[in-house]
Amino acid sequence: MKKFFLYLFIMFSFNALAASEKQTVTPDVTLTNTYWKLVDIDTKVITRSEKLREPYFMLKEQNQLNGFTGCNRFFGSYTTQDNNINFSGVGMTRMMCQETMELERSFSKVIQEATHFKIQGEKLQLFNNTKLIASFRAVYF
Repeated sequence: MKKFFLYLFIMFSFNALAASEKQTVTPDVTLTNTYWKLVDIDTKVITRSEKLREPYFMLKEQNQLNGFTGCNRFFGSYTTQDNNINFSGVGMTRMMCQETMELERSFSKVIQEATHFKIQGEKLQLFNNTKLIASFRAVYF
């Protein structure tokens, strides 16, 4: 009888352990009021370095856009409908950062060309029609 209870205890322990190891599903983050850190552009992974501060953008209420390209700050407005997105009236500071100018041009192009978005958990993808042009990750402070 003791062996039977020991067997049951072991089985319940393994089941509890297996259940705790299941992957939890992260709910989709909201598009607005989220700090979106740039992860990649056209599948090119962005790695932070001493010369590159973290590129990001935020969409605030009242359709306000602001962000940072790694060198310059940018601002403007946006509109969304379903999974469509449009950025407009985008302006930018004009500091010269030789080491990050290519990234800045690429990031600016993403903002100009984005037409659709998709959010899965804490990941945001921007598309130009059906082509993935950039990926972002939600960051919490």
